[in-house]
Amino acid sequence: MNIYVASSWRNRYQQEIVSLLRDAGHEPKWMAWSPKEYREALRHPTAQDGFRLDMENLRRCDCCILVLPSGRSAHLEAGWAAGAGKPVLVFDPERVEPEPMYGMCSGGLILGIDELFAELKAITDTVPSALPAIGSQSAIRNPHSAIK
Repeated sequence: MNIYVASSWRNRYQQEIVSLLRDAGHEPKWMAWSPKEYREALRHPTAQDGFRLDMENLRRCDCCILVLPSGRSAHLEAGWAAGAGKPVLVFDPERVEPEPMYGMCSGGLILGIDELFAELKAITDTVPSALPAIGSQSAIRNPHSAIK
């Protein structure tokens, strides 16, 4: 399954979620400026290329996972995916502030790794060979992981 992980690269859970998804056989895709500098940066060819790549991956994905906590961009990505009729799962390992608009996300609020992979299984009806191990605490390579 092609999964788009909507999250900031600064999110402490993002890299671990991506690693766990890859281990399960899935391939997820993914400064302090003044307002004027920010606007100019968005017009830069590198930023435009990044935007085109992200949108291409969003269009092609089968499912989107919004990893909380996350910022504006990730929420726009998840909102776009929901509006496009794609399944959207909201992974909330920290129980952040309640948000009624997450009701537009078909997969609802996911509170742990076991739930995340159960929802992915329900979406695909295909269980990756690594799923049983990933669903357990022992599958997480970092013993100090914040993800439960």
